[in-house]
Amino acid sequence: FLHKIKNGYIGKIVDYNVTDVNDMGSVMASSAADSLYNYFIKTKTKPEDYDLILTGDLGIYGKEILVKFLKEEYKIDIRKKAKDSGVILYDINKQKDVNAGASGPASIALVTFTYILDLIRKKKIKRVLLVATGALMNTTMCNQKLSIPSISHILCLEAI
Repeated sequence: FLHKIKNGYIGKIVDYNVTDVNDMGSVMASSAADSLYNYFIKTKTKPEDYDLILTGDLGIYGKEILVKFLKEEYKIDIRKKAKDSGVILYDINKQKDVNAGASGPASIALVTFTYILDLIRKKKIKRVLLVATGALMNTTMCNQKLSIPSISHILCLEAI
């Protein structure tokens, strides 16, 4: 099977004044929304042009925040296309103590190189937006209760 990176988007730092280090979904959902909004404008595409929009590690709650934020702020509906790699890795119904299902920076790579590429190989999907999410923090700023900025970058992976 063959696939290519069709295009991408380098995100910008976004800070919505979230200070709770236990709520990374809220922190990173804002930058994911900003990046998706700008990506759709720059590429003149819409969610329906993709089989899947996969975020990095927002978890169950962060994914819902992203979906709601995009719908309310930008009138963009990704509900039918959105999945989160942290939620895919951790099944809260079958596994014990996985909380919201997020897992950190490696989750999007793990899901992409296993699950997503397998779906492309089997011709079940053709075009995927990979939204790598990340919080920009350290222990000092967290201890000082400072807000946590985030950034999200996007790659469009397409079967050829």
